[in-house]
Parts: sequence; C-alpha cells; structure tokens
Amino acid sequence: MPDRRKTTCTTAEEIAEAKIKALQVREGDPSREDVLRAVLANLQEQFGEQVVSTANKETLPTEVVADELPAAEALSETQQLKALKSDFERGIVQIDLKDADGNPLEGTSEQYEKAKKEDKTAGQTWETIETRLLADDAALLKKAAAMPNGGGRLIGVHDNGELAIRQRSQEIVNARWTEDWEDGDPEEARGDLLLLSHAEAVSCKKGRWAKPVEIRQAVISEGYHVPADTLDRKKKGLVAASEAVTGEDYVRSANGREWRDAILDCGDHVDDDSLVRVVRFYPSRRSTYVLGGDANDRYARRGAVLWLRG
Repeated sequence: MPDRRKTTCTTAEEIAEAKIKALQVREGDPSREDVLRAVLANLQEQFGEQVVSTANKETLPTEVVADELPAAEALSETQQLKALKSDFERGIVQIDLKDADGNPLEGTSEQYEKAKKEDKTAGQTWETIETRLLADDAALLKKAAAMPNGGGRLIGVHDNGELAIRQRSQEIVNARWTEDWEDGDPEEARGDLLLLSHAEAVSCKKGRWAKPVEIRQAVISEGYHVPADTLDRKKKGLVAASEAVTGEDYVRSANGREWRDAILDCGDHVDDDSLVRVVRFYPSRRSTYVLGGDANDRYARRGAVLWLRG
C-alpha cells in the first residue's frame, strides 16, 4: 500500500491560488472561481493524478484506499415507489429546457434552479409518473429499485414524457475485468467485464479496472446510460439538473476524503492517447468540476453514475 503520509508537499490548489493572486481582476473578466477551475485543470493535465489534499495534507494515491463500506441492499418495489414519490414532492425539472420562444437552452445549474422554483412538478402529476413507472409489469420501477447502492432517484422528465432517474447514491459504480492480464494479451484473457458497486469492486482480489470506454460498455450492457459529453467542460444537462434538484454534488466518495471520477459519454471508440471528460469530485474543495482525463487510465476512483430513461 502506498505511503499516504506526506506533509511537505505543495497542493495543486495552493499552486493555483498563487497563480491567480497575480491576476488583476477587471470588470468583464471571468470569475475567480472560473479562473481557479481552469488553472486546476491545467495543472492536472501537466502533473498527472497525484496531488495533495489541503484538508489533511495527505497525498491522494492513484489507486485510492477502499472506503470499506458495505454496498446498500436493493430496495423493494414498494420502497422504491415511495422514495420516488418523495422525490417528486421535493421537486423535479424539465430536462430539455427551452426559452419563451421554444429555443433549446444550454441546461445549466442556474437554469434548472430557476425552472424548479417556477414549477417544481415540471408540468407533471404524480399519477402520470406513477402510471409510467408501473407500466409493462412495473419494468421501469423494478429497474430503478435494482440500481446499486439504494435504488434510483427521480430528477426530471424529458420532452417525450420519459423519466430521468439517477442512482440515489453519490458513490460511483465501477467496471472491472474478472481476470488479470497484460496489455497485448488476447481479449479472451480478460474474462468478464462486470458492473459493480464501488464497495464490491474494491474488495475484488483479482482482475483489472476498466478504462472509460469499457466502463461505458458495461453501463450500457446493464440497461443504463451516462450523461452526454460536454466539450466546453461545463456542468450541464443531467449533471447540472441533478445538482440543482438534489442540492448535492453529482458524485462524491462515501467518506468525502477521496477523489472520484464519473465518466461522461465518450462514445464507442476512443483512442488511448485521447482525453475524455469526467465529473470529478475534489476532496480538498468539496466540489465537482468537469475536466479531461486520459482515455487509457484504469483507476479504482473512476467509474460512473448510472441513469435510467423510460
């Protein structure tokens, strides 16, 4: 296990803070937070994955330490239906936002917060939503109840009436190969690609972590999906809607002390030397950002937040 106790390192955040102190902020310039986010992302791409948390002055290793928390038990259909009704009463949003003239909006957190304040039902009734959940022998309800770590959470509704349901937990779901193999080995040497709760994945004694395109493959094979990619590295769409509706970070480690990456949709084919976008939870800042990560990285801290649409 790598030594996590280092007290003389400079943090990425401290470097970034020093850089932006030299900047003169003028009217019309980007906000301090936007500048800091950009500098952090630049440092990340320059110096890789190992940084230091300002909260506890400990180096965060590439392979994170397991939270050692058990996976939550699956919900019954009755429990899941009750939880989704509570979500509806709390407030949901129209995912595909439009302005007064019917033009699509970007879908930022601010836009979703405004939409929820104006109409927390997103123009729906609980009876309509319940009917959709119970259709086809309650297929959608059963799928939501089976989502890892506590079932599903209702976030909103799409233009065509389909529901947007995310996993209730902020903790990632991992994808992991069942066999140990080396780069260049034939595909059959990898074994099976499994979608596992983070607690289950880190307890495995054998196998390799999946890279982003493989995580996506495992997610889709189980009937889920991940949010659309965002080339401008802004939180929007499902990610922004989730944070606006729940008031919580889109993704977060269970103990709040470890990095987490939740992938965005990178497509079927991604070169290993490319960058993919992820939503990253920073323990030292207790916040999430969208930034680039190497497409060939295989990390315990990289996985997905699962979504259902139906």
